[in-house]
Amino acid sequence: DAPTPADDVMKQAPVSVKLTDFGIAKILDAPALTFSEQMFGTPGYIAPEYIEGAKADGRSDLFSLGVLMYESMSGSLPWDAKGQAELLLRPLTAAPIPLSQRLADVPPEIDALLLQLLAKRPEDRPPDAFVVHDMLLDVLRRYAPSRSAPPPPGSVTGRDEIPTTVAEVPEGAVAEQERPPVSTAELGRTQTSELASRWGSAISDVEASLTKARRKGMAEATAAHIEELAVHARSLTAKLERASASVAEIQGRVDRLEAHARDFRKNLGFAIDELGRDRSRERSHWVALRNRRDEIEGDPAAAASQREAGVWEIAALSAEEERVKTVEADLTFQIVQLQLQLEAKNERFDKEYAAATGELEGAISAVRAMTSEIVRTIDEAAALVASRKKR
Repeated sequence: DAPTPADDVMKQAPVSVKLTDFGIAKILDAPALTFSEQMFGTPGYIAPEYIEGAKADGRSDLFSLGVLMYESMSGSLPWDAKGQAELLLRPLTAAPIPLSQRLADVPPEIDALLLQLLAKRPEDRPPDAFVVHDMLLDVLRRYAPSRSAPPPPGSVTGRDEIPTTVAEVPEGAVAEQERPPVSTAELGRTQTSELASRWGSAISDVEASLTKARRKGMAEATAAHIEELAVHARSLTAKLERASASVAEIQGRVDRLEAHARDFRKNLGFAIDELGRDRSRERSHWVALRNRRDEIEGDPAAAASQREAGVWEIAALSAEEERVKTVEADLTFQIVQLQLQLEAKNERFDKEYAAATGELEGAISAVRAMTSEIVRTIDEAAALVASRKKR
């Protein structure tokens, strides 16, 4: 069939593609092993405590991280096993194979870090990911001095300007990012104006054909009907332009909501991250204090003078431990409060976003309905003119 005037306009209409958040997706054919209604995982990557049914925490994730790092460097898992069932139990029954046995020229620090990450007992692993990050940075600086290593922890530019207290974080605390030169609303108005102009040209073509057909003797009733269709199409085009402008305005509002939420989360997330790093340092310091005290108390062969000095050192260590516990508790309180603030803000954002996207969906549906009606009206008018020409 020959293309109609409406077809020509639709082919020139601007196409807008928008990627949305698909939420949490599950790959149905991904390999997984299920032990109960609450346990999922792939053998070889699951932390031993999780297999035994004990409580899993962040150190369980560090175990899985260690497996992934080991595999990415060697191409093999840290254990040799025949079949999935044996591989599942390997972390419980055998120590991991050192990476240095599979790969030449492995820095000893990396070898030691991986063995620590893959320790059977959670308490033998690094306390958190901040410690792992710092250890990897230290290895990078030591073995790649010619390259620009990332700045050391705590030296991030602008950290002092980022609030790290439980007070309400200012919404404008994050530096203004570069914005596109043309807003979504302005772009929508431009596209709508161009589309309306094309519809108008298509209607003008129908009207011009109608004038010629009248001169050639078209029945007045048919001509009047075609004229009514053209008037109706022009009316719909004006409504479509207003509706499309409304869509662009709502889309701009949705975009601003997304940008504001993104900036807020970035700002607050950075503050929580820095507090978490400070807490990690305090925890590592506490572990060192505890180890030193255990070392002093566990040396029965020490001379009397050393034991006397050890008493004073233990007292100093105990006092420092109490200070560290107080600081850690304060940092934990601030982290929890910021997390609660983030959750509350996210909840408000989700409500506003749901309302805005619902309004946007309704406006888009209205535009689609008007577009379909315009297409039908112009095609009907054009078909009536064409049928007259064939007679």
